[in-house]
Amino acid sequence: MDVHAAGYPVPSPEPATPPASGTAQREGDALPHVWRALLYERFREQSRPLVAFDSETIMPAASLWTGARAWIDVFRSAGLTAGDRLIVALPPSPAFLQILLAALWDRLTLALLPPRDGSGVGLSSIMDALDACAVVTPEASEACWTASPAGNPIKGARPLRPSTGPRTPDARLLLRTSGTTGAGYRGRGRWIALSDPNIWAVLQSHRPKLAHGPTTRVLSVLPWHHAFGLIIDLLPALLDGATVVRDPAGGRDTASLLQYGRQWSVTHCAMVPLTATRLAADAGGRTFLQGLAGGVIGGAAVPRALADVLSTTRLRAGYGQTEASPGIALGAPGDWEYHYLGQPLGCQVRISDAGELLFRGANACLGVWERGRLQRRPPGRWVATGDLVRRRDRNTTASTGSQGLIFCGRVNDVLKLANGRAVTAGHWEDRLRGLFDGIQELMLHRTADGNLGLALTVARRPERAALEEALGPLARYLTSVRFLKQAAWITTGKGSIDRARMTQVLNHERPPLRADC
Repeated sequence: MDVHAAGYPVPSPEPATPPASGTAQREGDALPHVWRALLYERFREQSRPLVAFDSETIMPAASLWTGARAWIDVFRSAGLTAGDRLIVALPPSPAFLQILLAALWDRLTLALLPPRDGSGVGLSSIMDALDACAVVTPEASEACWTASPAGNPIKGARPLRPSTGPRTPDARLLLRTSGTTGAGYRGRGRWIALSDPNIWAVLQSHRPKLAHGPTTRVLSVLPWHHAFGLIIDLLPALLDGATVVRDPAGGRDTASLLQYGRQWSVTHCAMVPLTATRLAADAGGRTFLQGLAGGVIGGAAVPRALADVLSTTRLRAGYGQTEASPGIALGAPGDWEYHYLGQPLGCQVRISDAGELLFRGANACLGVWERGRLQRRPPGRWVATGDLVRRRDRNTTASTGSQGLIFCGRVNDVLKLANGRAVTAGHWEDRLRGLFDGIQELMLHRTADGNLGLALTVARRPERAALEEALGPLARYLTSVRFLKQAAWITTGKGSIDRARMTQVLNHERPPLRADC
């Protein structure tokens, strides 16, 4: 295998002294190992990266290295080998980082879950579904390992669940997604398998742009069990020797976030638009955003009001899905407009005749875990994202000096009217945004009687006749136009409009809106 062509670095010869006992040939050792030399150099007897969880729990690289050695000993003693699937359902913590390093070193396949899923019948079902051998959870049990506050493994033998299928040494991560591509159109979450080449493709394309170093102080608010928080935010900071400060509230408490930002004089912070919106609404939060030297905003399209604020900062637009490891596009610092996704980076992209974005490259996931086994996908394939996009307007490109992609909606945001006509909401919403200035938010929806409804927040109300003219052949179906205050919009946890819930409210299937203009 040509590791240069595979899209990740060739390590120097592995150190003579491994970080844990055991020198026998291990399954998967025939694969090129891209982590050991790097981890050895970055963490063994090093003071940076430095990770702070609070004022009393500060872990330098050397401590993380020592903890990783302890976990490697535990895993090997239990019989885990390359490609065995290990579930980790831990919060951001010393143990999470130490286990991550241990898994990378020994080529385990790491399946990451939020801590809330680390107990009960659901966990047992997930173990069976992933054919996993072992679990690490916040609380010890007969079937799970756990860790001390410092991250050390709690002593005691844990019986391994016997695996019934083949090991997966080429899959480094299994990450659960809400389902935004392929079969995810129907809203089914899936387990996406990422390989070392997948991960390194994005690290190599994004790390030079993020430009972390020993003086960088990153405030970490994103979940580490998600691709965005792990691969775009955490790993670049660790590998480039930055200080990482973990916000215990995970960005959900603006006061906590700002406190940690001041206490540690942070320079970088990545977040979803909802977190940025909360900060932008606070005077201190806006000052915080404008004082950052860098960071990525991603996970959902950015509304106009937030884009206006972000254009006064050095933060970047970032776009990608778990299936893309998760890097497809990245914007320049301070370059923002409504629903801007950034410029394609590290992969090829094209837009179908229907307006859907497709990508291909080394970032395209290894495969999907389905029906109890890893279903590998062919390399070099085009992957449909399920997102409708368009190229940036030429005038904007000329004025900013950067090309890029604008989000227009989802392929599955298709409204089926009572007469059977299918309306691609994203296409028409994008048309309205282009024709009317000052639109903050808008959404087309199917009304209770099967016709077309429009809800929007806009600085100056357009005449209904003008809206109907813009909708052209759809105007005959438009039976409802509602102007809303910004506070009336219901959003998802990432900050995008929750279309299903908004439709229910607009059709009076839920409590009425209290913020109509």
